[in-house]
Amino acid sequence: MKQIKSIVGNNLLLITILLALIIRLINIDFPKFSAEEAQVASRANFLISHGTDELGRKLPFIFNSSYDYQLPLTSYITAFGVLIFSNNDLGVRLPFILIGILIVILIYFISKILFKDKKLAYFSAIIAVASPGLVFFSKIPNEYIVLIVLMLILILLLLQEKINKFFIITAVILLLMTSKLAWFITVPIILLSFFLRNDLSRGEKINLIVLGSIPNILMVYIFLNIPQGGRSLIENNFSILNDLSIKNGIDRLRGQQIDGWPNLLDRILLNKSFLIIASFFHWLSYLQPSSLFGQIDASGKFGFLNQGGLSKIIIIPLLIGLVHLIKEKNKKVLTFFLFAILLSIPGALIYPKIEIGVLIIILPFLILISAFGMSKLKSAFVNIVIVFIVFEAILNSFFISSNVKISNTDRPFWIKQIVNEAYDYSKVAQVFFSDKIAPDPAPFIFWYTSAAPPISSKDNFPYKIIQRDIGAIKIINSDRISYQCKGDKINYFFLNEDESKTFEKNATTFQNFDTKFERIYADNFNQDRVYLYKSSICLKQ
Repeated sequence: MKQIKSIVGNNLLLITILLALIIRLINIDFPKFSAEEAQVASRANFLISHGTDELGRKLPFIFNSSYDYQLPLTSYITAFGVLIFSNNDLGVRLPFILIGILIVILIYFISKILFKDKKLAYFSAIIAVASPGLVFFSKIPNEYIVLIVLMLILILLLLQEKINKFFIITAVILLLMTSKLAWFITVPIILLSFFLRNDLSRGEKINLIVLGSIPNILMVYIFLNIPQGGRSLIENNFSILNDLSIKNGIDRLRGQQIDGWPNLLDRILLNKSFLIIASFFHWLSYLQPSSLFGQIDASGKFGFLNQGGLSKIIIIPLLIGLVHLIKEKNKKVLTFFLFAILLSIPGALIYPKIEIGVLIIILPFLILISAFGMSKLKSAFVNIVIVFIVFEAILNSFFISSNVKISNTDRPFWIKQIVNEAYDYSKVAQVFFSDKIAPDPAPFIFWYTSAAPPISSKDNFPYKIIQRDIGAIKIINSDRISYQCKGDKINYFFLNEDESKTFEKNATTFQNFDTKFERIYADNFNQDRVYLYKSSICLKQ
């Protein structure tokens, strides 16, 4: 028995890493890809096979989507996965699974260096292994899991006895090329890391701040000089500043006239600084226990059903860790708490949506505080906590049918068969595919079929691109088309239920038109979703 304990003790980190791999490999094809993830996956395939992105541009630095510009690192990491592991869902997911496991290792070593307690380091690693948020995001191509691993690498580099400036500036540059969120948190990460060590001179601290600030300033400057770059930043990262409902509310308050009310007092009490108050309450609305331990995302798009960023039982050691932080005035634990608070602040500006990515990046610091709390518990209770979090993680990974159904619209795996058949028809006829079948269907067509990228875009920096012309497949907006003729060629129409009724109604104006559809396709709930028509009707956009 002692020999077994010795073997397990000596290989506990290896066992922890193996457990992390197993949990992430269970039901490897879940979560199904959303349109954004399918776009990154298909883009990676184009980069490897054609050397271009989905707009036909040669190895661009800035990519595009239907909602914003995208920074390059995540797409190129995905392309590396396609190159090494093949062009399929597994090949795209594996790099992010490996990144997710690397996060577990980094959290272990950061904890070990700071607390000099191997047991506490193992607690940190186990919690990271089973974090529903980290597990979910390590199975899909996304920028947030990359942001976390680079953030932890930077912190680990800053904790080393000998500072390697080359490695640090490399980590900073990679961070800045991952997400615009990194532009707001890179310098705070460096500043907060100073609290974790006392041996740095003032000159060394200034040098490190400069190493973080200069690339940051250059990156923002370059981005703002891209056409629509300023608009992208305002609309997607400072949306609370230009949200009409908040602005109109403030203007309405200022417009209320009260007899004898001094104009100066009106300007002092009712001004645009109310935006700060609104952003503060918005920040509180997502930085709350119900998101961290209850339900991170009710739509099922960004999380397991009824699961937060951390396992529910972890709220106990987290609270204990915070209590002992106050009681012992532990500087290192306080720094983790400050990390979690300050790095989540940029999310306050993104309104009205809750920025899930901001919530995800603070998990490593909450994990370290929770591990500190676990170290204060009796071993019997610690064992119970570990069993519960591992059991919950495995349960999440196995029973995913409810998750698949609830993400029916945002992650429409049922569309795979439809786009494949549409692509087959496009080889012999014109295909019209409704944009109401799924949000932005073009990425699904590119990923699940062999459709090639279009001719190179004339605009190097197009903003908010929605592709509608994919060879013989035309993605149509049924609100803007009319059925204008009966031609000689046969066309195929993929329409939703409402569109099919309109199609049949309009088509009756043509002689000899058979209104019967060819086929109906169902979604995850086995509800009729898509109607296929074969017709000689023409369209006018």
